Amino acid sequence: MKVMPHPSPAVEEIVSQEAFESFVAAASLAPRYAIDTEFHRERTYYPDLALIQMQFRLPSGALRAALIDPKSVDVSPLAGLFTSDSVALLHAPLQDFDVFEHEIGCLPSRFFDTQVAAGFLGLSTPSLSSLVQQYLGISLSKGDRLSDWTRRPLSSAQKRYAYADVEHLEALSDKLSAELSSLGRLEWAQAAFSELVSNRRPPLDPDDAWRSITEGRSLQGEQRGALIELAAWRERRARELDIPPRRVYGDIVLVCVAQRLPIKESDFDEVRGFTRGRNTNVTPLLDAVARGRSRTVPPPPPRLKSADPRAVALVSAYVGDLAQRSRLDKALLATRDDVEALLAGHPSRLTSSWRAEILADVPARLASGSLGLAIDPTGGFRLVELKG
Repeated sequence: MKVMPHPSPAVEEIVSQEAFESFVAAASLAPRYAIDTEFHRERTYYPDLALIQMQFRLPSGALRAALIDPKSVDVSPLAGLFTSDSVALLHAPLQDFDVFEHEIGCLPSRFFDTQVAAGFLGLSTPSLSSLVQQYLGISLSKGDRLSDWTRRPLSSAQKRYAYADVEHLEALSDKLSAELSSLGRLEWAQAAFSELVSNRRPPLDPDDAWRSITEGRSLQGEQRGALIELAAWRERRARELDIPPRRVYGDIVLVCVAQRLPIKESDFDEVRGFTRGRNTNVTPLLDAVARGRSRTVPPPPPRLKSADPRAVALVSAYVGDLAQRSRLDKALLATRDDVEALLAGHPSRLTSSWRAEILADVPARLASGSLGLAIDPTGGFRLVELKG
């Protein structure tokens, strides 16, 4: 039976600071609010926030919804909402978190991620449209996903698409929460929400930027030192100009400069891919090379003890089967890296929280040979005690 949505509210289009702050103040009084963003980052270093979509329910039960233009208002007042007791409802919010951190300086202190929640019901990284279809019986249009969100005015199709990303989050989170509660997994999901924040990658250290340059990994000595300094300079310059690092100089140019170790401007004539225009200033590159030549390049870190690949394969097979039988997204329960770390004696998230509750000592016993796997009549695995 098709589930009928709540009647859609009149969606406000907020372009004034006064209207925005009034809307945020009202949202802070609601127990929860749905939020999403549209942004681009093809031409910038930082995400270019183009639109914020929000919806919340008033104490009267009425809905308020808005499309907020961050090009017209200062969105920093959202910090007050993010630090309130109100719960943010989001879907797959990691990229939104990058936007919030850059534009607002903080993240929602309390939130519910519908994608992660669905993983505890056996769905593997589902899209919002698939969840809304499955749980609410509503089909969402995705026609404007790749449109230009910085253009003004937005088209009617863009507005409909943007609003749909928050319109059903309240009803969807209710459905998911009820099912999680019935299975005793709501606390597991809440723990996973916290992991999303704690496991986020910190901003890239410019001194580590060279590691992503594949062509430069074979460089050693002074050449590697030069590449480290060149890549670090490029990263800082890209941040300063708010452009992608490749638009400062491409990877191949940095590698060629590091290989040649130029000491004067004319040396750049031999650098592949380097074009010296009228306003090109090579002084920062020469300075970086000079720093790199005198830099002490540390040896590579010692290789960590590795796990027996046969044990990793065995435990991974068990984990995949257990996840399927338990209606869990396998990637939520354990990745191959998690298994390798556990079996090698390194820190692993499998030794704590809900994962340890599910897995107990089975991985260790499989690796030690005190437990084995057999195929049961259903085609899955069953554990078999093995005699020493």
